[in-house]
Amino acid sequence: MPRGRTPHTADQDDEREHLLTLITLFTRRRRALETRIAAQGRDSSISDELELEDVRLELADLNHRLAVLEGRYPPDVIVIYDTDALLAQILQRDLLRMLGDVYEIIIATSDAAVLATVGTRMAALLITSVPTGWELIDAVKALSPATEILAETMGDLAGSLETFEIAARTHGVDYIVFKPYHFGLLRVQVRQALARTRP
Repeated sequence: MPRGRTPHTADQDDEREHLLTLITLFTRRRRALETRIAAQGRDSSISDELELEDVRLELADLNHRLAVLEGRYPPDVIVIYDTDALLAQILQRDLLRMLGDVYEIIIATSDAAVLATVGTRMAALLITSVPTGWELIDAVKALSPATEILAETMGDLAGSLETFEIAARTHGVDYIVFKPYHFGLLRVQVRQALARTRP
């Protein structure tokens, strides 16, 4: 059964606002570090890498606390939003075989459908084609900072890999995969993403 958000007391509302403030601050720091590391490439510093890992761990804890407070834990939904409907169906079947019935795997057909799902449920993961702009990804992260995002894009449409990765990290994308992709690699990324949503 889908789980909605639960009503809050005044104290819970205060705690929620506090958690959201911290999540916003740590998310900004994560994006800044990811952008800097992506721009530096192999020349990135060990200290930045270590700080980024600490920030990610802190964010995972904060998002977990927020999800518990809102009655949205554990996350039980994966959303697929792909401009290629056939590929979305193939991916859905592949993930169902891999994950069984632990997660409900939903195929969304519009930005509005994605946001409606994320706005009412705890989506563990969004797998989406990169849109012309980044508005959808920004909106998802605003609604549910804990949702991991795996962005798909055509290699020949992404331009410079480095430029694309910097933009993706800036907007909160956690994983990037280029089409046509290898399902084995995609499965690895999905498992990594889901492990981060259930600390």
